[in-house]
Amino acid sequence: TALAVNGPIVAVGTDAAGDNVSLFDLRKSRPLIATLDAHDGPTSMLEFCNDEPFYLASGGRDGAVCVWDCRRLDKTPRYAFSRLTVRSSG
Repeated sequence: TALAVNGPIVAVGTDAAGDNVSLFDLRKSRPLIATLDAHDGPTSMLEFCNDEPFYLASGGRDGAVCVWDCRRLDKTPRYAFSRLTVRSSG
């Protein structure tokens, strides 16, 4: 399970496959505003961007990273990277 907060917007990632990131706007009477099919398996991290507060990054155990534009509440990420490999340069 993962959690990210940006003012009244809360993102919660779950261990479920499909629709595994839920976005909530705590100012609304019906706070669930979107569910995102982010990863093939559990979402392990969520983080809002400090410079662009509408962008939410999600990382999953499937090795993928998705960047979502929370102004566009659809199921398509703005950017998606899969099977990233990080290597140390030192």
